[in-house]
Amino acid sequence: MVREMMEISLIANVVLQHSAVAVVLLALGSMLLPRRRGGLMVAVDTLAWLVIAAGSVVGLATIWEFVQLLQGGNLFEKAAFANRAGGDYAWFHWLRAFSVVVAPQLLWWRRCRASAWGALMTGLVISAPFVLAMLPPQLR
Repeated sequence: MVREMMEISLIANVVLQHSAVAVVLLALGSMLLPRRRGGLMVAVDTLAWLVIAAGSVVGLATIWEFVQLLQGGNLFEKAAFANRAGGDYAWFHWLRAFSVVVAPQLLWWRRCRASAWGALMTGLVISAPFVLAMLPPQLR
């Protein structure tokens, strides 16, 4: 059961990452191409629902992982989580948790989905940890 949940979480992370990048590109396109703004914002609105769904699945998988950690008796997993949440890269862990779980929930508001600036900023916040993860450790 845990393995299936982790696979679903990985797939949802990939969907979330790529959908957020698409939202950013479409929002930029709607700002730069005013004649196409209506059609592009409809696409942003549709993709926003996919971002909400993927962010919710990732949030549930994160909560599931934490519940399994508390119920399990594996000391190594507990130490690994404590190191992840409070170690040297704790800032990255909490940035990722905020960006992947909390930021997509902003798209529930129609004002955020319908505004090119709101969609752009939300998409950038969601994409930030994925971009930072690709940087070499010396630049983080």
